[in-house]
Amino acid sequence: MADELVMMMNGFDTNFDEYRTGKSLTPDTFTDTVIFGQAERSILEVRFQFPGRCMFHAHKTEFAELGWMGLFDVVDEAGVE
Repeated sequence: MADELVMMMNGFDTNFDEYRTGKSLTPDTFTDTVIFGQAERSILEVRFQFPGRCMFHAHKTEFAELGWMGLFDVVDEAGVE
């Protein structure tokens, strides 16, 4: 995998299940965008078609500057990038 290739989650129509409380095995929502208030959290379950490096981010610059932006690696079922 080339480190230069970064997939943006919402740039590839990636949808995910959102578990708002983390206390249920049934997702609350199937969506591509989550809106959080101060100190809110959710568990997101995402399936990707290909392994690679992905970025998550806030849609407001001031939040991204506070750490609401980062990278994660998607691996295949064997754990390979």
